[in-house]
Amino acid sequence: MKILSQQSPVNTNDRAFNYGDGVFSTMLVKQGKVELMSMHIARLVNDAARLGIAIEPKQLCDAIVSDATALTQDRAVLKVHVSAGEGGRGYARNDNASPIVRFSVNPYPAHYDQLKESGLTLICAKTPLALQPALAGLKHLNRLEQVLVKNEINAAQSAMRQDVDDALVCDTQGDLVETSVGNLFWKKAHKWFTPALDKSGVNGVMRQLLIRYFTAKGIAFEEVKSPIDTLVDASAVLVTNALMGVMPVKVVVDQGWAFDDSVSTAKSFNRVLDEFIIEQKNDEVVNEVG
Repeated sequence: MKILSQQSPVNTNDRAFNYGDGVFSTMLVKQGKVELMSMHIARLVNDAARLGIAIEPKQLCDAIVSDATALTQDRAVLKVHVSAGEGGRGYARNDNASPIVRFSVNPYPAHYDQLKESGLTLICAKTPLALQPALAGLKHLNRLEQVLVKNEINAAQSAMRQDVDDALVCDTQGDLVETSVGNLFWKKAHKWFTPALDKSGVNGVMRQLLIRYFTAKGIAFEEVKSPIDTLVDASAVLVTNALMGVMPVKVVVDQGWAFDDSVSTAKSFNRVLDEFIIEQKNDEVVNEVG
């Protein structure tokens, strides 16, 4: 495994560049420490292994810690990009190629703080996600579906002349999967629901953490296949990812669905999940590796 600096040029034979052959993870760095470090490492190792890419966890962890510690911002975004390597004729990999890891750093999205107070405005995307069990759950480098959804969001924002923050996305069978940037949870009565990700979608680290919390605290939840209109009578809808944490959904504007309990519920979850992470550190479940 080779770890390259952010300034290193990308070789035109790189399989990530040519085929999207690789995986990535986007991490929140607070005061020089990566949040949910061990979960990100585990996700990268697992996702890479499912694509037949072997990465060394300790070497990767040491490099991430070194880069994160050097950051001076209070909050920053660290993206870890793993390529299957260089070479190979056509789609076939070069058996002797080593995986290539690159890092990039960006500012933390400042508007996330305001959105946690106001809630997200969503639309329903027309672009469906393909059904592919072999890739389901993985955060692989093929993100063209999300690019198309983001184009829809930008077009809707211009047409409606109002802010549109994200979009609900279904698969080709019409089942709700996620949004363009995160996983989805909703509450009905006293039970939580989240889409099953056995055929499409990304199994994000915040999704994993929230499910662990539900399980540990005995909170009723279910992974389901449901059409998008299942949200019409939800009391709260949440979007999760590693950068935004738990984000409330205020309204699905093109459907007229509003969720009155989302903001207060998201605030509660963000607070208790911080406490839950501390509880779990002694068991090294979500402990920072280093």
